[in-house]
Amino acid sequence: MPGQHHPDSFYIPPDQVSAVVVSGDYAYIAANSAGLRIVDISDPANPMEVGIYSTENWTIGLAVGGDYAYLADGGFRVVDVSDPANPVDVYHNPYSNARDVAVAGDYAHILEGYVIQIVDVSNPFAPIEKGAYYTQDLTYDVAIAGEYAYLAARSIGLRVVDVSNPDHPFEVGYYITSGFAGGVTVFGDYIYLADGGLFVFKLCCKLMVSNNGTGTGLVISNPAGITCEPDCEERYNQNTEVTLSVMAWPASTFDGWSGDCTGTGNCVVTMDAWKHVVATFTSTGEELSSTFLPILIKP
Repeated sequence: MPGQHHPDSFYIPPDQVSAVVVSGDYAYIAANSAGLRIVDISDPANPMEVGIYSTENWTIGLAVGGDYAYLADGGFRVVDVSDPANPVDVYHNPYSNARDVAVAGDYAHILEGYVIQIVDVSNPFAPIEKGAYYTQDLTYDVAIAGEYAYLAARSIGLRVVDVSNPDHPFEVGYYITSGFAGGVTVFGDYIYLADGGLFVFKLCCKLMVSNNGTGTGLVISNPAGITCEPDCEERYNQNTEVTLSVMAWPASTFDGWSGDCTGTGNCVVTMDAWKHVVATFTSTGEELSSTFLPILIKP
């Protein structure tokens, strides 16, 4: 029988904790009215607070990337934490109702009431607003995996938004639960959604492309994700329709598809399972000039 676990150590901030992110030797804590608290956890038995950044409003959402912490405190705030003992505010936008933030690459995804706002943070001192997607209920949590944002959107459940083009995010899937969806995370091949209980969804599905034969060419997908070679695998949401087209290089011909596609036109696959498609190219034996353009093979 499992026994009761007891903490090895603990740290108690002046207010309740809404979020925590661990990066390196530090835990970054969104502590509501107590702002951002930075705790040295290099010795887990003796966590020690080393830095504080106080905000005007409650800090309830938090992400950390590199030398910066990104806070949702009613607005959106970027704090330089390169010196954890002296965090410095470098940017603030007073959004009316920002409650969470997730950062992936150069982009922050901010939950602001009924909106997920995408912001380019490649320059943390001057973030630039990109596109936004509007939900039909308040969105409480967001997780980013690959080219998708997974939203816990209260009465409308799990919403899946394609954010591959930050200027034009759009919904590609959803699942409406029986209660209020309040938390979501992605780990491995699964989505975990908190809604009174725990809902588990398998991330579907991976499309794998192989180039075969004596010739050379390129396979490109729509929606984006595959440019093979070198990028020959991509994971898509369940039932996404993916179109593959080819470009045969000069002195090569495209002979056709095999695996989960056949024929010589564009390959269209529905991602209801993992799929593997093989594109075969044959060399014509012709000598190549120093300058050439690829030829798009259309159906």
